[in-house]
Amino acid sequence: KKKGGRSTETMFRTMLTNLVRLSNMADQKAGLMISVNSIIVSLVVSFLFNRLSEDKNLLFPTFLLLLVCLITIIYSILATRPSVDKTIVHEADLLFFGHFSTFSMEDYVKSMRELVSNESNLQNKMIGNIYAQGRVLEKKYLYLKIAYTVFMVGFPSVIVVYILVLTGIFN
Repeated sequence: KKKGGRSTETMFRTMLTNLVRLSNMADQKAGLMISVNSIIVSLVVSFLFNRLSEDKNLLFPTFLLLLVCLITIIYSILATRPSVDKTIVHEADLLFFGHFSTFSMEDYVKSMRELVSNESNLQNKMIGNIYAQGRVLEKKYLYLKIAYTVFMVGFPSVIVVYILVLTGIFN
């Protein structure tokens, strides 16, 4: 092996491990937001809808609460939704399932043998794969950030509106 080959392998392994770990963390956080907001929507539908016929002033804050929860759920789902690059690629990425899944087993094995026989080409493919995973992760965290921001700002705001309506200040 060339000098530095071991450190290069370690770097690739560490980067890929970190990307997978960050992706799992984002999925867990998005799942938590989906669960929490789904519970809130269920409670609102169960308890507050009956009360809306008695007190029409609760209609506006209830609508706001449902809107905040719905937007949070949508962005959380977008964060966890699988992303497969649909762009036209001149050369298939043998390290990405979305590209190699269309290969026959024979073609895939042949292509992989060619890839691993050239160290420089293999490293370039790994670098490209890491970059593509990073771009997917960037989008995932953007959606997650939006979901958390909507919830963090919207939920307390809705609570304040409920308090104002229930105390009669908002009427």
